[in-house]
Amino acid sequence: MRALLYWRVIDDPPLHSPMPRSDNNDALNEAVELHRNGRLGAAEKIYRQILAEQPQNADALHLLGLIASANGRNPEAAELIGKAISLNPGVADFHNNLGNALFALGQLATAELSFHESIRLDPGIADYYGNLGRLLQHLRRWSESEAAYRKALNLRAAPEYAAGLGNALLAQGRARDAEQVFRDALAGKENSAELTANLAGSLIVQQRLDEAAEVCRRALAIDPNSPSVLHAWGQILALRGDHPAAIDCFERARAAQPENPDISLSAASSLIALQRWAAAERALRAVVAAQPRLLRARYALARVMIYRGRPEQAIALLDEAGEVAVRDVEGFRVLALAQRGAGQHELAAETLRSAIRHDPAAVSLYLTLGNVLQDSGDPGAAIDAFADALRHDPGCAEARVQIAACKRYDTLQNPDVKAIELRLDNSSGEDETQGLHFALAKIMADCGEFARSWEHVEAANELRGRGSDFDRDALAEQVELLREVCSREWIERFSGKGSDSELPVFVVGMPQAGASLLDRLLSDHPGIGSVGGWDGIERLSKSVSRKVIDKYPRSIAALNPDALPELAKSYLLSMGARSGVGDVERVCHSANGNIMYLGMIAALFPKARILHCRRDARDTCLANFFQPYAGQNDFTSDLEDLASCYRAYDAAGAQWRDIGIEIREVSFERLVEKPERTLRAVLKYLGLKWDSACLDYFVSRHAGRHHDFWRLEQPFYAKTPGHWKRYKKHLGVLTDALAGRNDRVQ
Repeated sequence: MRALLYWRVIDDPPLHSPMPRSDNNDALNEAVELHRNGRLGAAEKIYRQILAEQPQNADALHLLGLIASANGRNPEAAELIGKAISLNPGVADFHNNLGNALFALGQLATAELSFHESIRLDPGIADYYGNLGRLLQHLRRWSESEAAYRKALNLRAAPEYAAGLGNALLAQGRARDAEQVFRDALAGKENSAELTANLAGSLIVQQRLDEAAEVCRRALAIDPNSPSVLHAWGQILALRGDHPAAIDCFERARAAQPENPDISLSAASSLIALQRWAAAERALRAVVAAQPRLLRARYALARVMIYRGRPEQAIALLDEAGEVAVRDVEGFRVLALAQRGAGQHELAAETLRSAIRHDPAAVSLYLTLGNVLQDSGDPGAAIDAFADALRHDPGCAEARVQIAACKRYDTLQNPDVKAIELRLDNSSGEDETQGLHFALAKIMADCGEFARSWEHVEAANELRGRGSDFDRDALAEQVELLREVCSREWIERFSGKGSDSELPVFVVGMPQAGASLLDRLLSDHPGIGSVGGWDGIERLSKSVSRKVIDKYPRSIAALNPDALPELAKSYLLSMGARSGVGDVERVCHSANGNIMYLGMIAALFPKARILHCRRDARDTCLANFFQPYAGQNDFTSDLEDLASCYRAYDAAGAQWRDIGIEIREVSFERLVEKPERTLRAVLKYLGLKWDSACLDYFVSRHAGRHHDFWRLEQPFYAKTPGHWKRYKKHLGVLTDALAGRNDRVQ
């Protein structure tokens, strides 16, 4: 997690207004004094009286514009100050304050011109450079912002200028230079909690957490309620993996400084780390609503939408950002991730290539391009993209991890191994360490070094499991509620009430049991489309929950059968908009979580086909244990959690069969070993004719449909059953938890 930047904006610069020479000088002086004492209403009244008599009084227009700006009336402020400039264009303050009003209105290019004009007219005023630095920081023109803040500091040693300069340096990766700026600013001002917080921030970026913690302790002794210090302390806690405590800190900081978006963004980051997606989304939506031009917040919200399976909404959110996002590297990245999530892999790759042409040194773009190419089933091109990332940053751990995922290794003498081990010894954080351990676990397995492979995967999952709040009891309780609520009598109430559509095909199963793979294979059939892992059914069930007091599944106990046609119609419309597949006979849904909603599915679509993918329980759990998931599936870091989840999936499936729902089981092992025979049987069940396109493993009509198959050759996706036996001596907890089960499809 990268520490968020700190800065204090200059929202209300000094007036620097020369006293007017007019007959109304006394009245204007009185108004200025009231203005400076914060009595804005009284000052405004006098300014307007002056303008009623002298509408060409530039000073009164300017000062009235400042009051309008202070009260949030920036369009009026820009108009008034603009009139003042037309009457007297040679006053630097007029241009400076017009720049502030234009900045607030989002008219950034014109605001920049105004600040430059104020500096041209009077180059000796620090605030003019400070305001310019603030604007350039907003535009992410960091080197120019640095230069502006240095000039401001040379004219006046103010803490806000030091903070601005330090953060411009941090944004350029010059954390040590930023640290020195903050230490210099603190000399003789050790009682400044805000500057101390900035110093802590520079140490956080350098991963010097113990030093940062000591700095924060000193600052908290000065001011225990300082929002800046509480924010920094929360960041330290988050980096140490204690996200609940971090959130408490962020909430205290936000209570004291609710307008600071950085605090809200940090809180959202910890909520994401805890996979509290809904809470993170609410927090980020609030920031975007308050500051719609703050791109960092918009990008974070878009990422959450992608994680929650709503990439189209993420794309729309980014489109709202306009041209600024198009020129922004992070904007390119998030847009590409959203396009990837929507299945638009070719478009995502082109978005990233365009961004690289714009900024060829941006390592993050090569990494994202590599991930997209992986998903497109082109590991060779993906490796090239990751190699480009390493060319620009030889220390990039993520690139090495991803290259390891794309290759099959036959010797530990490969230079990749030494490079990863060396990077592991010098890892800069827990996330990086986790990824490197997963990479080495995979490489060791490739080379048959299963004991060493296990050591690394255990270390990776120990790190991944920190902060997990997976609740086995809650999952078991939900399954019991399904048994209680969704009885045979309950499903019979809906007989003949749902839609007669045969379009939806629901493919369910544990992660790594083959549901997504089967979906991708079937979607190459000319008569089958796909919406992938879309959570449309879960959302529909939750929409029912909002209308009643009880949550799912109790919420559907009293579901009105007469409401089903409209609900089904709404779902089909959303499905069609998402799939974009045109005229097809079936549309696959492969959201793993749909296993919990099959009762709702059967009520809505009694003619829908349901495919349940099964895999050896131990192989399934092991594949999940070795899979380096990011931001999801918080049950996969613990073998007992995995077993409990597998049992819950099984119990849910048994419940639906018990109440008469038809479910066709598909063996993962048979699908991999005898794909044509298995797919022919599945297509017959779906009422469709055989088409050999389903066997085009690597060459697909749809970009990105078959990226799983090259991975099937990796040990974790072994074509032969019983891969778990290679790790048998390490799986006592898992086998005990699964004991007594018939875990294979016969």
